Amino acid sequence: MYQSQFSIAEIEANGQFVITKEENAGGIVSIDAITSQLVYEIQGLYYYNSDVTANLDKIQLIQEGANRVRVKGVVGSPPPPTTKVSIIAKGGWQAEFHFFLSGLYIKVKAEMVQLQILTSMGEFATEFHTLKFTVTGSVPENQKNQNEATVDLRILARPGMLILSLLACIKW
Repeated sequence: MYQSQFSIAEIEANGQFVITKEENAGGIVSIDAITSQLVYEIQGLYYYNSDVTANLDKIQLIQEGANRVRVKGVVGSPPPPTTKVSIIAKGGWQAEFHFFLSGLYIKVKAEMVQLQILTSMGEFATEFHTLKFTVTGSVPENQKNQNEATVDLRILARPGMLILSLLACIKW
């Protein structure tokens, strides 16, 4: 029989639920594991969906046994007026590279990196649908520390086969 490595949610009619797993599956279900997943996924007291907002300010996690955590205190509220939607079609890959440029003459340094990369790529550079070099941030004339003196040079590469991606804010 196939052993799922995913957690199992036993959802009750009153809104409480228990997170558990198959006995022989890997991993662990604990209050710490559930907390870290909630913090990673939600990052705040409200989890916004297109049909409901979950209010987590009174959430309680109770370890009921080995690999068994009860979750209660989550309250539903009306959904937000807008929702993010992402539609992605299979179409290839995307790669990002980041260089951190520091000090004065950032524009010159970014141009030098771009020239070096394009020169080393030769004719291969023309095979990309997208090959962008973008500097994010700016450096003041009199930097006080390394953080102020550093910007991000992002290089984005996508192959000739275009990846379709739509991210829209839909009003319900």
